[in-house]
Amino acid sequence: MADSLAIPFYKKVISIGETNKEANKKMLLKAYAYLGGFEANITKKYEASLAWFEKYIALEENEKIMKYIDILRNWIKEGK
Repeated sequence: MADSLAIPFYKKVISIGETNKEANKKMLLKAYAYLGGFEANITKKYEASLAWFEKYIALEENEKIMKYIDILRNWIKEGK
């Protein structure tokens, strides 16, 4: 993750997968989660991370992802 090597591939997965979200749901969820984690942990771009995790939640409810969303919202609110 630190070398960012997978990022273009996950973005390509999303580009293709979003043409039919239900058929590609599993693949999209993995990509959204990966990119959300990358933005939060590597680039520290919390708003970008939040956007990826919100896309995840739009496809499928997930308690763990909701916790991440709450943390990110608090960090953004605090100006981190």
